[in-house]
Amino acid sequence: MFTAKARRVGMITIIDCRGRLVMGEPALELSTVIHRELREGWKKFAINMGGVDYIDGAGLQEIVNAFQTVEGRRGQLKIFDLNEELKDSIQMTELNKPILFQTEEDAVASFS
Repeated sequence: MFTAKARRVGMITIIDCRGRLVMGEPALELSTVIHRELREGWKKFAINMGGVDYIDGAGLQEIVNAFQTVEGRRGQLKIFDLNEELKDSIQMTELNKPILFQTEEDAVASFS
């Protein structure tokens, strides 16, 4: 089971993810939350991956898609609290931006 819940820290939307981010409903859940928040006018996102214990290729692709979607709407997306395996997987996507952070505080402080 996978959940993605949005909450606010100031003008930043934190998306708390829990479970296995895999093909199908889990990947769609993350996409749905991000698109809903964009429609509501939010532009700054930080995805909390601390509760994610596994991510497959489709889940990884959803992270890349989310980044591209948010950037395409002149927003910003950061990711924090990844275990080493998830960090390595996301770094392999070659997103050439400093988007990975250790803590929520670090991610929030990085927004311009």
